[in-house]
Amino acid sequence: MTLNFFIAGPGSMAIPLIANDVLQGTGFHVSVLEIAITVGMIGGAILIGFFNPKRKRGFIVLGQLCFLGVTMVLLSMVTTLWQGVIAFALIGF
Repeated sequence: MTLNFFIAGPGSMAIPLIANDVLQGTGFHVSVLEIAITVGMIGGAILIGFFNPKRKRGFIVLGQLCFLGVTMVLLSMVTTLWQGVIAFALIGF
């Protein structure tokens, strides 16, 4: 619940706002950013498929939540499309 309230909600609202207000972009920019988050999710799923941790799962989850928070902070510094693509790919990962 906390993750959805603080990370997923603002993250999903940030995509069109960043594309429109920060990048002064069009629908193409929104699509590229959403594709980046999807590619990150697929990459993360493939990584978990190959590397299935058996121990310290709670520690790994907390580490990923911290990583996600840091990446959201980095998202606030995006000024170009390629920076947004990298940030959203990391968020998806």
